[in-house]
Amino acid sequence: MKQGRTYYLQALLALGILLLVNFFAGHLIFRIDLTEEGRYTLSDVTRQTMDSLGRTNQVMTVKVYLDGENLPARLKRYREAVRTTLVEMKVHAGDRLQFEFVDPSTNAALQRHLVEQGVPTIPIAEQKGNTELRQQLIFPGVVVNYAGSEQVINLLFNDCYQVEGGQYQCDYQKAESEIEYKLVSQMQRMLPGQKRIVGIVTSHACLKPSQMPEFTSELRRFYDVITLPVKAGTGIPASAAFLPDSVRRKLPKDAYGIDVLIIARPDSIFSEAEKYELDQYIMQGGRVLWLVDQETVDEKDFQNADNPATISILRELNLDDMFFRYGFRVGVNLLEDMQAGRKEVMMTLPGSESRRGPRPVPVPYYYFSLVTGTGILRHEITKAIEAVEFRYASTLDTLPQPGLRHYPLLRSSQYSRAKEGTQMLNLQNILAFRPPKDLFTGKGNRMLGLALEGKFPSVFAGRRLPWADSLKARKRVTLPENAYTNRMVVFSDGDLALPSDLRFTGSRTIPWNNKQLLLNSVDWLIGDKTFNQIRARDVVIRRLDADKVMGRAWLYQVLNIAIPVLLVISAGLFRHWRRRRRNHKLKQA
Repeated sequence: MKQGRTYYLQALLALGILLLVNFFAGHLIFRIDLTEEGRYTLSDVTRQTMDSLGRTNQVMTVKVYLDGENLPARLKRYREAVRTTLVEMKVHAGDRLQFEFVDPSTNAALQRHLVEQGVPTIPIAEQKGNTELRQQLIFPGVVVNYAGSEQVINLLFNDCYQVEGGQYQCDYQKAESEIEYKLVSQMQRMLPGQKRIVGIVTSHACLKPSQMPEFTSELRRFYDVITLPVKAGTGIPASAAFLPDSVRRKLPKDAYGIDVLIIARPDSIFSEAEKYELDQYIMQGGRVLWLVDQETVDEKDFQNADNPATISILRELNLDDMFFRYGFRVGVNLLEDMQAGRKEVMMTLPGSESRRGPRPVPVPYYYFSLVTGTGILRHEITKAIEAVEFRYASTLDTLPQPGLRHYPLLRSSQYSRAKEGTQMLNLQNILAFRPPKDLFTGKGNRMLGLALEGKFPSVFAGRRLPWADSLKARKRVTLPENAYTNRMVVFSDGDLALPSDLRFTGSRTIPWNNKQLLLNSVDWLIGDKTFNQIRARDVVIRRLDADKVMGRAWLYQVLNIAIPVLLVISAGLFRHWRRRRRNHKLKQA
């Protein structure tokens, strides 16, 4: 009787332990991330965003239309990576984040609804056996609902490309590294709270958002983007976010301002009064991203078949004195670089004269400098940047200023040179003649990108302003220098944010890592490292050494087959031994 009660107590104790383990396993997730790139660790910005969601009284629902039993193996792996990321997010957001995976493959009505919502569709083909090729349509989209607002996230955006036959190939490794970035960037915008403001200057023939749609669209995922002109007498409000708390507390609660001002490819003169508005924005703590060059090339003249030539034109901006006070100078030159990007030109390929005639062909063009390798210097802005293309760039020089620190970001290759003043560019001669490397000896490694940090002096300090009486009437005081640490980034290429124009390949995206570089620059100016860290994350698939695997195949096969069998046999023998020992003790008792 006593022995029976002992068995019942042991069974109840084991059942209680199982229930406790099951309870804690359902509410706690504990995982150690041993990957070098931190693949399974959420970034600080994601944790903060999810913690903020957990403190709200609204539920965010996430529907992922990437489920089904017939998905290819690589897509199933990607789906599980999405699920893992959402599970980790839910740990911080709690019940305020709900998600589900939906299989739309067998529901025609749902598929039509998803297309109407803007969920992307991608046809993929999976090889079954040696001959069979199975076609399938997938919907790699996520629909997020929060507080009556709905947003669609394209999970495989920029990760899939079309190949021959109308099919798509996807880089799932790259897509997996971007899951957290794509999810949290959209979720953060849906949560309440004022977003940081990025202003794009549209006056002085600067590039408008419609001219750089890819860059602007990506900016809007993280910041509120507005457009504005630089006008005399109209001040540019600077953000209070960079001011000390003691100063910020004295400002009205509804005070707002622009965190970063983007001035992309200005092409006309800034008057002194307009420069004053820019200068005072910077003195108030406003931060600027400059995309400027001192010469412009009109490529329309290259379309003249008889004489495809043009002359570079100097840009009169009237900003040189400002740049000098801010610690840099943009050269009046054009850069030639033997490490060149590609430009499309109309050419007749050998053997195709009678069949197709001239067609656009991408060829190396040494006025398009391609910065790679040692030309990319270490800085937060250049993290994970591998290649940047400059088109008709000028050079940059630093000018020492007390209290300012210079951080060179990008340099041209050692086989580059800057040609001063206006240049005659004949497309036929440029393509036919390749300058010898001797012409570039000792002239390369020219700076093309620069970050500055410190206290910027005003270009109007100590000057008598013709509009001083107007400033007094509006109770505005000229600030002689920035009293707080400020930041500025300048690139000597106004076209850095423009898309490529490669008709041969159908590419209309920003080349190489230009977009990433510009986004990193805005993040650094605002002081936000977190999105930069998420974008820079890379998922590395660590494969087995093929030579070692083939040389020791028999060993791995034996281990994979024998070890599980030996473990089962050992467990059985241990259990048999323990049972005999217990029975022996009972007989002796």
